[in-house]
Amino acid sequence: MLHSRLVTSQNVANIRSEEFQVKTKTTIAVTIEGKPFELEDRTHTGSEIRVLAGLTERDKLVREEADGGESPVPPARHIHPKPGDNFFVSVRHRRG
Repeated sequence: MLHSRLVTSQNVANIRSEEFQVKTKTTIAVTIEGKPFELEDRTHTGSEIRVLAGLTERDKLVREEADGGESPVPPARHIHPKPGDNFFVSVRHRRG
C-alpha cells in the first residue's frame, strides 16, 4: 500500500534591512593635446595623464597656467587637475 501526503510549501523571504551608501565619482573636463578628456576629481600622476592621452614618458607634458605660463608635469609628479585645465606636449628645440 502506497501512502502519500500533501506537503505544502511556503515562500519565505529572508529580508535584511541594510543601508547602502552610494559613492559617486565626480569628473572634471580637461584638455590634453587639444582633445577633451574626463578625469576623476582626485590627484593624478603625470604618468596617469600621459597614459590616458596616449603619450609616452619621454614627451614633455606641461600644464598651461591661468597667467599664460607653463609648468612642467614630470611622470612622477602628483597634481590635482582643475576643471578647464589645458595640458600639452612642449616641443623640444635642438640646435644643430
